[in-house]
Amino acid sequence: MKTSINIDQNEIQGLFKRISDAEKKQALQDSGTFIIESTHVGYLKETSPDGKKWNPNPNWYKQAKGGAATLTGPTSKKIHGGPLSTHYEFASVNKKRMRNALVVRVEGSEKAYVEYENDVKERASITQYGGESKLILKSTTGKKNIKFSINVTPRPHLGIANKYARIGGKTDDEHIVSIFEQMIDKHIG
Repeated sequence: MKTSINIDQNEIQGLFKRISDAEKKQALQDSGTFIIESTHVGYLKETSPDGKKWNPNPNWYKQAKGGAATLTGPTSKKIHGGPLSTHYEFASVNKKRMRNALVVRVEGSEKAYVEYENDVKERASITQYGGESKLILKSTTGKKNIKFSINVTPRPHLGIANKYARIGGKTDDEHIVSIFEQMIDKHIG
């Protein structure tokens, strides 16, 4: 799962010949970094790149996680509330937050990707597109472990918000255009 940014040089080939590959790579890097920040805002607003609000976590899960953010799985093994909290704990925790695992990868001087590091790609994909997940509660008193199958509703988060402004009153694609305009302005005239 990744979002990409491409430069089509056919229209402005003459101008682009005067711009160094290093400058193009920097504009792509800056654009990717902007998308990461925009995605972080989407996390906080719990809103997809197309402006739609996510479905909230069920109350029991939000309570069990101690009120952690929607895209944050269990942050500790402790179950913070509910009838299972006295005899069970989460069998595993998400040691790495998805928001801290986004990276920009620039390929040559024409393409950049914003994607997740390998250790969170599977979780990010299930969150982005929805799907079946397992939640295991480990007994703290010698009882049998409990396994829940959870149907995760899609919560699209990675992408370019081109229908509404996540940051600064402009859509993501308008911000990206501004980044490239600044690069091009240095070579005009």
